[in-house]
Amino acid sequence: MHGLTIVKSLLVRVILLAHGLVCAWRVVDTNDNQYCWIILVGLGFLLVETGVVIWLRNGQEFKTYVYQIRYEKQHIFSLFLELLFVSYSI
Repeated sequence: MHGLTIVKSLLVRVILLAHGLVCAWRVVDTNDNQYCWIILVGLGFLLVETGVVIWLRNGQEFKTYVYQIRYEKQHIFSLFLELLFVSYSI
């Protein structure tokens, strides 16, 4: 049971990582602005949180509302950067 919990935790984070990479790639590809790769800074926090959950909490997730707030803040930050770079690249 312990191993399955860790596998599920890793699976969720791999999906979130892939989603973030695809979104950043599409923003860079659409805007032709290489500085938009800075959106990936938010994924660094995901990697830190992965380490905390896997090694310190043994795969036990945080409460759902905290997880959703962190994920929504990452997307709000990404949208802010996208708007910032789009407005200056014109």
